[in-house]
Amino acid sequence: TRTFLKSATAKFRLRDQTCLSYGPCQTPTLWFCVQRHNEIQTFQRREMYIPKCQVCFDGYPTELSWCEEKTFDHSRVVALQKRLSHARHAIFREFRSASKSMRKPVGLNTVQLLKAASTGLGMSPVQCMKVAEHLYTSGYISYPRTETTKYSDTFDLTAALREQADHPNWGRTVSVLLRSGRIRNPTQGRDVGDHPPITPMKAAPRDEFTKGGEWRLYDYITRHFIASLMEDCQYLEQSLVFDVGGEQFVFKYHEFQERGFLYAMPWKAKDLHLNELDWQPPHMTPGQSMAVSEFWVETDFTQPPDYLKESELVSLMDQHGIGTDASIPQHIQNVCDRNYVIVCGPGEDGKRGDIIPKKGKGKGKKR
Repeated sequence: TRTFLKSATAKFRLRDQTCLSYGPCQTPTLWFCVQRHNEIQTFQRREMYIPKCQVCFDGYPTELSWCEEKTFDHSRVVALQKRLSHARHAIFREFRSASKSMRKPVGLNTVQLLKAASTGLGMSPVQCMKVAEHLYTSGYISYPRTETTKYSDTFDLTAALREQADHPNWGRTVSVLLRSGRIRNPTQGRDVGDHPPITPMKAAPRDEFTKGGEWRLYDYITRHFIASLMEDCQYLEQSLVFDVGGEQFVFKYHEFQERGFLYAMPWKAKDLHLNELDWQPPHMTPGQSMAVSEFWVETDFTQPPDYLKESELVSLMDQHGIGTDASIPQHIQNVCDRNYVIVCGPGEDGKRGDIIPKKGKGKGKKR
């Protein structure tokens, strides 16, 4: 074993390597990272073409998108360019409206917490659990190791909300929810018979926490709890469909009908990629014509996947039954400590970001 270790440290230039290990959880954890690396290395780029044109709505230059969005067929886009370069008018065909929604979160379990902490709070899984356990022993949150996402029928949701009604950050949202009487227990969660979902146990302002990580995690847990008792987000997707030279182009915009849980978790609105307008599109009738001021084709290339995020790795481990909610953080930490992977900042175009320095001998985060 020692000979193998010395050979490995010399080959990979790992001076601080003190251990080589494998196991039924550690090995597949590493495999997920290797699989993504191989996908990046073997990725073949493809050029794609995105036709667009511009019209004016009451003096506002407005971009119309091709209904098919993009094509990889170069001969087709050449023929389309030739035909549409002579198009001078966009003929309005129809108005479409579709109701869409974004479900509110279910009760918070450990895997969801680990993913949220890694994605939005800048915490590794191990760091997240250390902070969560300290919040638990300090009486701020419930037990943080659980797979359950459904609240018990005996859990007094209203009492737990009232505890947060005077909080300086989200008290107003909670008070409105309590006065409306529209507390909605999520129906999509599941009870696996262990501990209840993670919830706040008492209200605490920012200055009650001495460490920023504790406040950020407590803030997320509390907002998640409040959001899980609110309405789903409801919005309309409106589409104005035009005919330009025999091809359909569309202008899409969105209107909120019910923001629902977004009042508690406003950052989630970015995930919807909505086009909200601060002006009102004109009323149009089928057959109405508008001048096309410009037509062009944008070119781009397909992008390779990024290296695995910690939150993605947690999801894959949970999906394939690798480890438990209690052991997943340590399995990830092990492949970091053994120098099998490295933790980097955000990268792009299939390239890794800047390496995040290790903290302490043999300690590291993950790429």
